[in-house]
Amino acid sequence: MGKGCDAILAQVDAFLDGERGALERLRFAGHLALCPPCDTYVRQLQEAHRLLRMAATPSEADQDVARRLGAMGTSANKAPR
Repeated sequence: MGKGCDAILAQVDAFLDGERGALERLRFAGHLALCPPCDTYVRQLQEAHRLLRMAATPSEADQDVARRLGAMGTSANKAPR
């Protein structure tokens, strides 16, 4: 990695989060096009972000289990004693 890499990598989170203006995004993308190590690193981070978002999103099965557990709790409160 070269001298410009440090500056680029310092901004990678802001770039991935869409917090940079059009000119900064163009510079960033231009650097990635010319620097395979930085490009690989950023692609790995993008994949990690994608996987984390996926893991944080409840699946339909998770939501179904939550509904069933909630229904069980509701019906348990109505059971005769």
